[in-house]
Amino acid sequence: MTQFYQVSTEVNIPAAGTVSPSSSQVEENKPLSLSININPGYQLTGATGCGGSLSGTGYQINAVTANCVVSLSFAAVQFKVTALASSGGLVSPTEQTVSYGGKASFALTPDAGYQLDSVTGCEGSLTGLQFETAPIYADCQLSATFAAIPAPEVAGPERFLVQAHHGDLLISADAVAGAVSYNLYLATEAGLTK
Repeated sequence: MTQFYQVSTEVNIPAAGTVSPSSSQVEENKPLSLSININPGYQLTGATGCGGSLSGTGYQINAVTANCVVSLSFAAVQFKVTALASSGGLVSPTEQTVSYGGKASFALTPDAGYQLDSVTGCEGSLTGLQFETAPIYADCQLSATFAAIPAPEVAGPERFLVQAHHGDLLISADAVAGAVSYNLYLATEAGLTK
């Protein structure tokens, strides 16, 4: 009398992939080949059971001798996102590990006297001093560039008047917006005098 055995399969992450066939009745001492389909964002890390062996995305059982289970192990694919900062500021964190299709977020902090100039790499969007990458499907690197805040330009007065008055010089000028002090230089034969 012919004996048949049940070969079933199980996966640790159901969304990671499928096995075909997922369950079979196999005649005693007959072989069975299983085909493994891996979904995007996952990787196959191992397969055991029924005395079989894994080769690529195939699992081969040379002879089925009892009811048994083939167990497949999957893991999410991980990518590394690194961040570099120019002088004048820092990026935190400097590295993140992200699952397939995930996003990474970074805080950008200028040093005193500096401002954020640009962020390149990993695509994404900048909100204030927070940068969030686009969905990640490969390792990538972003670079933040900081630049010194330029000193404000102070214009001269619109009106500047010098008048001789009884042996003295009378000097008058319009106030300059943003100026906190004024320096006056007089030309003499020996040079400039402050």
